[in-house]
Amino acid sequence: MLSDSEAAELLSFLTPATRPDVKAKATEYILGLSGHRDGCRLLRSKPDVVSALVALTSDPSVAIAKDCYHILINLSADETLHQVLQEEMGLAQLVEIFCTEGFNKKAKLHYLGPLLSNLSQLPEARSFLMDKDRCVIQRLLPFTQYQPSVVRRGGVIGTLRNCCFDHSKTELPPTPPLPSKPPASRKK
Repeated sequence: MLSDSEAAELLSFLTPATRPDVKAKATEYILGLSGHRDGCRLLRSKPDVVSALVALTSDPSVAIAKDCYHILINLSADETLHQVLQEEMGLAQLVEIFCTEGFNKKAKLHYLGPLLSNLSQLPEARSFLMDKDRCVIQRLLPFTQYQPSVVRRGGVIGTLRNCCFDHSKTELPPTPPLPSKPPASRKK
């Protein structure tokens, strides 16, 4: 599908200094690859390409940054790539960027919501998100009502849904004792 030499050539097009039209073609190509399971697995074996895509999420071209976010969302949907993306991005940094409106003046970063949602399928990510000392869930809650972007809002709702299904972190109140049955009355 993509040889090592082709991957190296593709990587050379994924730099901030590359002409925008060339970067756009490269990210479009990778977006197509990321739409298929085999393409995601191939990209998993190319950590330098993933690193370059993460760096290009802050590209001045909104189209290129958006393609990179879509690629990362596609990659995060594949459970075998979760660990690669946490190592590359860092969940704490991702949440910080997501919760800081205006973090990037050139891009709205709404697509970090679906990325968080996909990553929250991973037990380690849910553990981080639901850590009582970090208060991450509390930071995400206001975005369930975020009117400017249905993408951001939906991503947070998906993240919270995934966290709700983690039974290891759910604290249930103690079960009250059942009332004892009154003795059956005997009629004469």
